[in-house]
Amino acid sequence: MRVTFRDETILRLGGDGAWAGMTWGVDDRQFAPVCDGSGLSLLPKEHFFSTRVFALAGESPDRATCQDLPAYPDIPMPDIYKPAAPPLYYGFAVLSVDGCLYQYLSTSTMFPFFDDFTVQPGFHLNCVKVIYSPDLGETWFNQDRSTPVVRELREELTPQRAVFANEPQAAFSFLTFLQMGQDYRDNRDGYVYVYGPNGIGDGAMNELVMFRVPKDRILDRGSYEFFRGIRANGGAEWGTDIESRGVVHTFPLGGLPPNFAVSWLPSVVYNAPLGVYMMVNSNSTNPEGVGHEDRPTYLGIWTAEQPWGPWRQIHEEIEWLPGGDSAARAGSPVIAPKWIAADGMSFWLLWHDVQMQAAATDPSEARQIDEMRSLAPEEALRGRLLWRQTHPYFGLNVQRVDLAAA
Repeated sequence: MRVTFRDETILRLGGDGAWAGMTWGVDDRQFAPVCDGSGLSLLPKEHFFSTRVFALAGESPDRATCQDLPAYPDIPMPDIYKPAAPPLYYGFAVLSVDGCLYQYLSTSTMFPFFDDFTVQPGFHLNCVKVIYSPDLGETWFNQDRSTPVVRELREELTPQRAVFANEPQAAFSFLTFLQMGQDYRDNRDGYVYVYGPNGIGDGAMNELVMFRVPKDRILDRGSYEFFRGIRANGGAEWGTDIESRGVVHTFPLGGLPPNFAVSWLPSVVYNAPLGVYMMVNSNSTNPEGVGHEDRPTYLGIWTAEQPWGPWRQIHEEIEWLPGGDSAARAGSPVIAPKWIAADGMSFWLLWHDVQMQAAATDPSEARQIDEMRSLAPEEALRGRLLWRQTHPYFGLNVQRVDLAAA
């Protein structure tokens, strides 16, 4: 299968934040989490959050409208600087199934900073809880079915309040759902499939692992079955012991700093017209830095006949520069499940772009960024807002991608 990126279709929808997945709801809207930002200008720019879910309505990206979900739990980013505050949560996955929205929220039992607010080298995400909304975002519940959603204190993040807590190698610390059509209707076996990295750091985070759970038991950790391997007939072997988990796919090595907290989380979507599963993923290619601001990122696209693979790569870019833009610092690629063509031969890819190239070439820009890094947290946040308001930060971009027989 051959992949063609249609550069003439690129749309810069703007906003602020990293879009982290998308699901197709029963009401025909798509729901998407946004991390570390303020979204598509629906909220005041000074109101940064670590995670929020928005809805996108429209038959195509050029006609899409973004809608806020006011009842979604507020998780303000400035709390990250307050040791006594509940920890921030990050939502990388949301799924619509049987009219209900489910989301995994990831957090850490470790305060991320030293006293001078430099990041602790060992900081990483290590706990996951489930929240859900039975009415498409109008109300939200904790995994124990209580409401409103609460952010537990770090000492309260026990296995009773989280589906994953301090697992071996910090596996499954952040997760993404397999998307299978509107409201999961293309699924035929009654299972929800979920993917995540096998641990923290290069050599583990680039290993993809997965589990499945009956679609009506997502809140029940005891019902999770972990992928162990592929049988001779191409089927999968499953087990309830997380220690027996097997690796579904291995991404390239060499792109992760030792303390990089989040990476290699794919977008996986079932392309029903073609009867194939599609996976797209991206990651920093700079082991010296944190994040993907220092150089272009890696991009890969894979296909498989089963959710567990084997995965065959059909596209690779060592330096991903959407539209040929040398300043691009793209990340978090997502396949929009609603915007797959009726014949399956094209889809729309979403990503965010942090364009930091100016800082590398303009001495005044470099000084401004260095000064912000030396400020107190509250002042740094204000400086970050000003910088984002005056520089090319494209929070949401979309582009059509065509498929053809090789």
